[in-house]
Amino acid sequence: MLRNEDRAAGDDRVDEPTTDAPSRQAEPAAPVEFVKTKGTPVAGRYRDKVERIAETVSDLELACEGAFALSQRTPRSNRRQWSAALARACSVFLRKMVIGDRNDPATRLLDESVIETFGVSFASLRRIPPSRRPMEVGISTRGGEVMLQKLDEVTKRPETTVSLPVAPTKLSIAIEWPLPGTASWTAAPTELRPWTIAPGELFELEAAGKLDCSGWLGQQLVMFDDRGITLKDVIRTVVTYEGAHSINVSRLLQTEGEPPKGPYRHPERHILDNVTIFGMKYTHIVVIECALYLYEMLIDGGHIKRLGDEEWRLRPSFVALEEDGFFSAEQDWLGFAGGLILRFGTDERTINHRIRAVR
Repeated sequence: MLRNEDRAAGDDRVDEPTTDAPSRQAEPAAPVEFVKTKGTPVAGRYRDKVERIAETVSDLELACEGAFALSQRTPRSNRRQWSAALARACSVFLRKMVIGDRNDPATRLLDESVIETFGVSFASLRRIPPSRRPMEVGISTRGGEVMLQKLDEVTKRPETTVSLPVAPTKLSIAIEWPLPGTASWTAAPTELRPWTIAPGELFELEAAGKLDCSGWLGQQLVMFDDRGITLKDVIRTVVTYEGAHSINVSRLLQTEGEPPKGPYRHPERHILDNVTIFGMKYTHIVVIECALYLYEMLIDGGHIKRLGDEEWRLRPSFVALEEDGFFSAEQDWLGFAGGLILRFGTDERTINHRIRAVR
């Protein structure tokens, strides 16, 4: 027992037990250890992935409704503006749904657990037959001369003048038509037979073989020279440089000796990004078809409800004003929206690239 007589007034120490008292048992270890936290205990409202998926689908629906409204009341010459805006919205939709934050699959809304719960799978790319039509697009610059003047720092008068010749340069891109995403666009588009941007142009919707999300994104879309460009490459290019950010990619040259970074690592993707069909980027067509495919898969499967009660399918389309000579060398519907950087010298330079579907 404790010797209470040894405890003085105001002394709060605990005396040791006498030798004849039983020893104290050790305290049992805590069954749960908690992580220490800091900051405020106030929390936001929890939203599960199904709710966040529904929000993302609603965002896409509103973008589609806006694009449709604009297409009805603006001339065809303004197609590039609303179609580019729609493509940017589609790229953000795809980033949230299947790409994830900073390309991390664990952060995508359609993660493995959600896909398993929904019981969904993804369609393969539609194969392009080997009988293809050779097409060519490109641009060129004529030779010229650049005059450089050195000015006096005080008087600002010319001290020295140097003349540098500019070499003529030509870019030629050979395209095997049609490309994935335009599978049935093999005859001139007319009012009765327009070229329609639709999931079925890009994917085998009725095929039995289905893919998981990573396999779907990893499908090789086109060959650029001897390098493959995947579906994921195209989506990430559009969302990174246009959808989630606004980055100028007017140059694909960098100082010699610098490690490649940003667009310099994959110039082929940015060259492909400037191939146009009726003034609309080919990559935008692919991204819109991917987004519509994913949206309709979720809606038709009953996994997500529409924002409104009305059922609709957005299908932008192209119609040619003239059918004669549509696929001739003088055609103007397939083009290149990029540029060329001037090159000093006198020797003419030709840059050749080739874009085709996988055989």
